[in-house]
Amino acid sequence: MVSNGSMDKAAAIESCRVEGGYLAVVTSAAERDSIRSVLLSVDDFYVYVDGSDAELEGTWKTQTGETIQNVPFQVPSGAMWSEPDGGSSENCIKMDTNQFADIGCGFITSGALCELKLD
Repeated sequence: MVSNGSMDKAAAIESCRVEGGYLAVVTSAAERDSIRSVLLSVDDFYVYVDGSDAELEGTWKTQTGETIQNVPFQVPSGAMWSEPDGGSSENCIKMDTNQFADIGCGFITSGALCELKLD
């Protein structure tokens, strides 16, 4: 589920909580590509997904402290950079229709990608 609205990471976490879920953890290229197809319907849409490497640079963890084994960072064809590229100043993950990227947790996105708890 995509929660719409301008938000930083803290607001994204809260938005998902209010909806009955949590920030989505994306761990494969197939999952990334499936989500990308949803985001393609919205122009210039950036969403937070779960993951932070604030504790140890390059080691991505969920909000609950679990290590994310395969963050599907991808570099668009012909790009002059690679992701993640932000060092200690970019400890959160955003997804858009082109790629995953590390960003500062205060960066304002246009939404959050939430996973809903199914009981």
